[in-house]
Amino acid sequence: MDKIRIEFFDILGYLIPGSALLMICWIAADCEAKSVWQVYQSVHSVDKKAIFMGLFLSYLLGFTLHILGSFLYQKYHNGLFTQKPTAIAGQQTVQEKWTLIREYGEKHIPILERWYALRAFSQNLCAISLICVFICLYKWIAFGYYEWALLALVFISSFMVFMKRSEMFHQVLNDDMEAIIKTLKLNDK
Repeated sequence: MDKIRIEFFDILGYLIPGSALLMICWIAADCEAKSVWQVYQSVHSVDKKAIFMGLFLSYLLGFTLHILGSFLYQKYHNGLFTQKPTAIAGQQTVQEKWTLIREYGEKHIPILERWYALRAFSQNLCAISLICVFICLYKWIAFGYYEWALLALVFISSFMVFMKRSEMFHQVLNDDMEAIIKTLKLNDK
């Protein structure tokens, strides 16, 4: 049991987005939550045993959600219908950069992992926003309360905001990797 470690990435990348997804699924499945205003009652009716089980389930959901978040980000980053860019001769791949930094610049890894975790967090929140759009539209069609449609618009804008944040964290991560490799003169190794 002492070998199990929960790191920053696990919490930010998996547990928090997984918890949000679990709550969204709960709301989607709850027939009593017909209006946005009834969501509060639905969420607060959960007992403590369910919360502890939910934490484990949240981690698993977040882990799975990361696949969708990464897919959406790749489609956004590379263009919706374009092929994956090919490597340019003479340039290092991301894997080669990580290998060099792990080998020669280990003290820089925590900041790079932080940028990576923030990018994953943004990607996963982007995926959650998209799922929320569909759930809000479903609730709007099923129950007819207009606030679900307004909430869907909020989640569409959240989708774009989180996607832009993902792009920003991706750029900072890559810029920091390049700067570390350049500073440590690792290009020649």
